[in-house]
Amino acid sequence: MGAEQGLNRAQVARALATSLVACVFAGACAGASAPASRVTLPAGARVLARGSLAYAARAAGDAIVTIELEERFALVVRDPATGRERRRVDLGPAERDLVALAVAGDRAWVGGDDRAVRTIDLASGEVVATWPVGADVTALRWLAPGWLAIGDATGVVCLRRVADAALVQCAVLAAGPIAALDGGGGLTVVAGGARSTWTVPALAATAPAPPPSWRGKPVAIDGRRVVVGGEVVAALGERVRSIEVGPEGELIVAAWIARLDDPSVIALPQ
Repeated sequence: MGAEQGLNRAQVARALATSLVACVFAGACAGASAPASRVTLPAGARVLARGSLAYAARAAGDAIVTIELEERFALVVRDPATGRERRRVDLGPAERDLVALAVAGDRAWVGGDDRAVRTIDLASGEVVATWPVGADVTALRWLAPGWLAIGDATGVVCLRRVADAALVQCAVLAAGPIAALDGGGGLTVVAGGARSTWTVPALAATAPAPPPSWRGKPVAIDGRRVVVGGEVVAALGERVRSIEVGPEGELIVAAWIARLDDPSVIALPQ
């Protein structure tokens, strides 16, 4: 499909996936033939959510916090053992992607192509602050002791001090969209398949941090598969959107679905 037709591949994929989820909740799928499930999970895996399009999942103390799309986007706070919903915060209609999530303590931060970062109180569900961003927000990461890193579609990363919301530093750290931000001894920026590491808050280049690991081995996303040390440990119905190591060492995975009963958020035991 050419650009002159008004939709790119990502938009088409999102529209198809949204239609799939919408038909579940509208009850319009009766009689429709469903594709065979492609999901494979290891023994002991916990399914925390099914049937949604999960864009991101983060561990927050004794909770799992996710961005999920059904008919509308929502921030969902779940029990980490059972997946039971503790709170659901409406984030708006499906037309604008919300892809970025960070969590720390009783706060969550959400961003996307609405070009803003919303601060949400997890206890009340209220939006307590909204910070405008000059481009689509593509990645967020909370960094100890109290910084929020904001990556956007132009390759810019900004740091805000969470305590007073001060915008402390912005810098162009990549030639294209920021795909992911990781913490741990600085700030690691993933963009265009490359990783670079920067000091905080100066955002000066430093020695690269090692890639993410789980069970002592490198962990990566390969389409709809989760790969650890070169071995596929799980395959989801559609694209895996995020992986996160939780406080108990479990691997939390957020993914899209191909079938209405596919898992969308899972936790793999350590």
